[in-house]
Amino acid sequence: MAKKQKITNPGDWLTPEKRKKEIIKKIDKAGFSEVELERLKKKARIDLKALLSDKDRIDFLQALTNKKLYSGRIILRISTTGRGWRLHETSKPDGIHSVRKAIDFFMKFEYEEEEE
Repeated sequence: MAKKQKITNPGDWLTPEKRKKEIIKKIDKAGFSEVELERLKKKARIDLKALLSDKDRIDFLQALTNKKLYSGRIILRISTTGRGWRLHETSKPDGIHSVRKAIDFFMKFEYEEEEE
């Protein structure tokens, strides 16, 4: 059984985003052939094309909203039952047709951090 590596400095930990950037830097510097590049990607267990940005995620939610599967109006709010927050389509007239604007509106006008 392999011994677990102990990391003493939390700064040594790489987030998935930082890990992706480090791998891309190494690949770019090395100048690999297409075959070697594919082998490296499989070894690293990542598909660089499949890694999505936050913009891609928001764009996907907006595309779903534009299909108007329900109302096409979005709201971000605190749960009325006290179990977290909700970003969802709503039948209420105060919904917004833009996912980004619904998030922005909540951040600017409705969310108040509790004082500790």
